[in-house]
Amino acid sequence: MNHPVYTPAYNNVPRIRPKATSLPVQLTPLIGREQELLELSRLLDDRNVRLLTLTGPPGVGKSRLALHAAYSALDSFPDGAYSVEVRDERDEAGVLARIAATLPLDFYEPERAFQAIAGWLQGKQALLLLQDFEQAIEAAPLVLDLLLECPGLQALVTSRSPLYVHGEHVFPVSPLSLPRAEQADGAGLTQVADAVTLFVERARSVKPNFQLSKENAPVVADICTAVDGLPLAIELAAARINLMPLPAIAEWLRSNHPLDLLVTPGPHLPGSQKDLRSTLERSYSLLNAEEQRLFRHLSVFVGSCTLEAAEAICGEENQAAPGTATGAARRAAAEVLESAQSLSDKGLLCYKEQRPGVWRLSMLGLIRQFALEMLEACGELEATLQKHARYFAAVAEQIDRDSMAAHAKAAFERVEPDQPNLMAALDWALEAEDRLGTAATIGASCYFFWEARNFCKEGLGRLEILAAMPVMQGRTNMRAKILNGVGRLRLFHSTPGLASQAFEEALSIYRECGDDLGTSIAVVGLALVARKLGDVEKARGLAQEALQLRRRSGHRWLVAQSITHLAVLATEAGEPEYAAALTVRGIALFKSMGADCWVTMLMESLDKLCAELAYQIQAPDSLDDITGGLDELWEVHKPNRYMVEQVAQAAQTAGVDAVAHQAENASGGAEVEGHAGRTTPGDLSALTPREVEVLRLLARGLTNARMAEELMVSRHTVDVHIRSIYGKINVHSRSAATRIALAEGLV
Repeated sequence: MNHPVYTPAYNNVPRIRPKATSLPVQLTPLIGREQELLELSRLLDDRNVRLLTLTGPPGVGKSRLALHAAYSALDSFPDGAYSVEVRDERDEAGVLARIAATLPLDFYEPERAFQAIAGWLQGKQALLLLQDFEQAIEAAPLVLDLLLECPGLQALVTSRSPLYVHGEHVFPVSPLSLPRAEQADGAGLTQVADAVTLFVERARSVKPNFQLSKENAPVVADICTAVDGLPLAIELAAARINLMPLPAIAEWLRSNHPLDLLVTPGPHLPGSQKDLRSTLERSYSLLNAEEQRLFRHLSVFVGSCTLEAAEAICGEENQAAPGTATGAARRAAAEVLESAQSLSDKGLLCYKEQRPGVWRLSMLGLIRQFALEMLEACGELEATLQKHARYFAAVAEQIDRDSMAAHAKAAFERVEPDQPNLMAALDWALEAEDRLGTAATIGASCYFFWEARNFCKEGLGRLEILAAMPVMQGRTNMRAKILNGVGRLRLFHSTPGLASQAFEEALSIYRECGDDLGTSIAVVGLALVARKLGDVEKARGLAQEALQLRRRSGHRWLVAQSITHLAVLATEAGEPEYAAALTVRGIALFKSMGADCWVTMLMESLDKLCAELAYQIQAPDSLDDITGGLDELWEVHKPNRYMVEQVAQAAQTAGVDAVAHQAENASGGAEVEGHAGRTTPGDLSALTPREVEVLRLLARGLTNARMAEELMVSRHTVDVHIRSIYGKINVHSRSAATRIALAEGLV
């Protein structure tokens, strides 16, 4: 549980100790930061930590945290703690003057300030708190010299970048904790999110009756998230609560100009507390030209980006394609890396490891908004957005190629963090007619990725806009590809009729163009529509046509996918022998291409099919159909081979009754849950009237989905009935149940 941590108020100071100190008294509480304070106390208690620097983004609350840590550590410094505001100084002379003015020196000569300060601190155990040191980085060696001259001295520094001197310990300060989506629904938010606690405390300072409730908690959580948990931004947003309702504050912060809201009147406030923009402007002014350029250009990325993407957008015009590396590209990447590291040190950029060895760069939202303003002010916005779109169009084309390869799953996982960038590039390209070629490239190349990673809603909206554009009405391969994407994503949204329209037009165009591969994709789409509508036989015919087209094109990956599709349809049609044969062939193909994830998935399907086949195989010929020429496959799937061979042998020698008995032995004699005390096969007396009706429909060849429509019940209910029927009449497959239904005259 998080509670406000209060900085000692004025009337508490004598209770702490009557010792020399220049630490200012704070009038408002420190919210949260319990873990940070514990760690800082530990570090300040360690006499080996002589120089401790708190770094972090502008507005994160470094000064407030450092001040409270200094108060908490006073017991460790018998000779007191002294706070020095270094903010406006740039050289050693200015820093020395500030320190000398803070310490109780009787007299000193400016040219001998260092000697006077060091002489006074000699033999003392004291803490020197140096606030806002970033502008005086050139004077950092002075701090090290003081520590060397005064063994009992420790320095606690706040700075937007490390001091980069020997012996420095850097302590990054992060924004306050934010609520997760599932937590943003009640007053308990203050127990799990320090950002919300701070907002509530500051809101009450201007509106004493403000209360967090179930109704307003999601909006407060949204406000805190919009400002990235930055304490200064939260305080400035909360200060608006008397002037604007919470939803209006949240909406403004989600607009293109959130920094305009984060301003508070009051000439008596320090500049760093008046508004966030001036704080960011100060940080920006301290960057060198290369860092400023990278900072501006990185703002076009949404979410995060790889170092390679940063180099492509922020480097020279002539860039290598994604995934390539030349000597010049490597040098440019090294330069970007150096500037990016500096921006990270200054709290303006974040690094996060996506996977071992691959790092992504990102900015806090408000910092990115300021960087975008700087990019536009420098007249570089449009050119940089164009480079961004061009780069991600190339990424999209690579996704398209990867979607038809063995490493598709790994490629999709790798590129998923760039989905916001792909959407941003696509949206930018959709804004003008002369950019629609780029938009079409991205949209037509990404729909398999969107479908696989569940970005269907976002992708479908953009593809439908593209398909409706007047310049996209020509009967071209690109239009057909876009329509295929529309069809796939519409099908995902359970609109098979609309999906069929898109697939039909795509099919017509592909046939006009003589594109067998594209034609096969459209035909598969129509097969998926037919399956969705319950017409399994039509779906099988279309899937077979697609397989022939793909064999003609020589694309082994798509051939393997078509075989797998046919296996699924054969299973649904009640033909497990054929389904198993196709599944084994699919496994062999995927295995030869190194598609391990597909092999694993199909192995699981084969397990289920073989369990059913164990009760159906009645001749060795069936076994040959399934296993012929695939001995190396059975080496990794021995359990199924043993089961199928045993059942086939039983079928040959003892007839159908022995088949069932032998199958039980092959699987270890385990009793299937719910099937104990089975009736004799063919005995329908235990079935309910509804189960008899389900069995009749099953025997007529209806799929489970069609039965659900016929009976006006859910698919799940039909599945439950069928499992119950199998248990009661002692069968394990549709074909066996059908034979009994026919024998009993149900059909």
